[in-house]
Amino acid sequence: MFVAEATATHYGGGSSSNAPLRYSIEMLRANLAYWQKHYGFLGQCVYRLLSLVYHFLRLVARIFAAAGGSTAPQGKGKLKEHAVCVRWLLTGKGV
Repeated sequence: MFVAEATATHYGGGSSSNAPLRYSIEMLRANLAYWQKHYGFLGQCVYRLLSLVYHFLRLVARIFAAAGGSTAPQGKGKLKEHAVCVRWLLTGKGV
């Protein structure tokens, strides 16, 4: 049945907020699949390397920020997110 008056509301991040670390890994996994499909093995390797560098640098920056006394509310969560992403990219082990 089609109802023209029907509407749907999407609350972005509703389900991913329940497991943000798993969401980050799944996004990496999906992006790696995309790069494999469209750019082949070499493209996937380049994406993996760039993601690893990105997450590693962000992790180091967050560690220094925490050591310097930064009290950003999302700081610990983001630090853990980057650590989990680096671990997954290097070992394939999840949360």
